[in-house]
Amino acid sequence: MTVLQMPHATHLPHQSGHVYGIRAVSFSRCLGAILGLLALLEPTPTRAEAPPIEALVVQASAASTALDYGLPGHPNATGETQLGAVLRGLLVLKASEQVALEAGLVGRVPFALDFREASGAAPWLAIVLRPGPDDLVFRLGAFDIRHGFHPAVVDESRYGFARDYETTYNQSLADGVARSVSARPFLPFESGAQLKAKLLSIDLDAFLDWQLLETRAHREKFAVGMIAKFTQSRLSVSAQLRLVHYGGERFTANDPLRSSGLDATRQPLTMAVTATVCPVSTPMFRVEIPATWAYGRLAQAAGAPARPHYGFELGVDLVFASHIRLGYRAWLPKANRAFRVSEDSEPVYRARRSHRVTAAFAHRWLGAALEARLDLVFSEDTHDVQYLTVTTLHFEVEEILWRRT
Repeated sequence: MTVLQMPHATHLPHQSGHVYGIRAVSFSRCLGAILGLLALLEPTPTRAEAPPIEALVVQASAASTALDYGLPGHPNATGETQLGAVLRGLLVLKASEQVALEAGLVGRVPFALDFREASGAAPWLAIVLRPGPDDLVFRLGAFDIRHGFHPAVVDESRYGFARDYETTYNQSLADGVARSVSARPFLPFESGAQLKAKLLSIDLDAFLDWQLLETRAHREKFAVGMIAKFTQSRLSVSAQLRLVHYGGERFTANDPLRSSGLDATRQPLTMAVTATVCPVSTPMFRVEIPATWAYGRLAQAAGAPARPHYGFELGVDLVFASHIRLGYRAWLPKANRAFRVSEDSEPVYRARRSHRVTAAFAHRWLGAALEARLDLVFSEDTHDVQYLTVTTLHFEVEEILWRRT
């Protein structure tokens, strides 16, 4: 592998007989003499500091998920149950402090669903570059699906087990028109490119997730996303953006659905701004006041053109000993309409005004983490109580197989 380094300074070409050229030469000689004297005063680097660190590491993780959405009376969503485990095993070759190669396998094992329909496996390949400080990371290939989006933008709890591209693809198509994308849900990781950086108090996560290649059966599909999060001691603010693109023109002329506009090119757009204030914070008790504005521009009915929609969410959380969280959320959509702000949001953000009560628990033991949450939703769409419950047990281990310093 050849590493190209950009020069640290731009050298001007010498112009013979020009006064500026003579001054530049004289200055360079003086500067060289000064740097030579400083080099004599600096200690010689030890041999242990010079060579890069090379290692071969094995990483293994298992995440068991129990998810159940009960949505009686919901205007445009149905209940869903997911029960199973996602397993991942990787070999990581750290060629240097700046370059790492990841190769492995990701598999999904369902516990209560049809095994043939929900099981699956796929390779994981990625190149990880750290060109500068540790807080600047560029990934090319596979990367994790959890970015920290607000659930009005992406329901990462549900997508942490499976991603149903076929359902989201057909949401905007006219009644009676449907595309066959895959017989089984896609595995919960993304493929493309990702950049993570930290600038002062701002954490940045930008990515391109290529989901579908264009075929005779469907259009190409990819998502572009970005999260910029500012965090201080008692204030957290984030700006979030996600654009999904359905495009490709190779098969349009020969496809009656594409050429007639029934499966047209489209770009659902979602944006959100979140803010959380913590007026009370002690080691054993914390009060958080979150607020969110979510905006989307996408088709609000089957076969309809894209229309804008937005809503506000207000709430309060009581956190005890960093493990137990009791919360309340009020979703206030524009004109109290059951429109959508995203193709991939939680069902709550596709309905009319609602009130949600949340009880959550989280704890870590060494390499294991347990997260459990129960939401009771009281929506104006129905007199029935809806619920969303998610429990995840995640275990991760890392072992160094070989290392050279």
